[in-house]
Amino acid sequence: IETCAHNLVDASVRLPVDLILVADLFYHRTAANSLSAFLRMARKNGTQVLIADGNRPFAPATGIHLISREMVPVSMELEGVPHREVKLLALVNE
Repeated sequence: IETCAHNLVDASVRLPVDLILVADLFYHRTAANSLSAFLRMARKNGTQVLIADGNRPFAPATGIHLISREMVPVSMELEGVPHREVKLLALVNE
């Protein structure tokens, strides 16, 4: 596994990778739109994309395959609820 601290979503150079893991990044519309476009392009180029999402408002709703879902306890102070459903999704080619 290699990691990269650069913002690849805004980068003009795309790195050849086999797998992209995304966890809980779909909070804001603008950032989510850029991230979704980046992930869909990576998927079209053959990269597997797995997304862990806690039902955030701007997570992908189409072009996905549900792998699993689970209710997990969360901080009532931070989330406003005692549990949140977390889904593991695979991005698919449309």
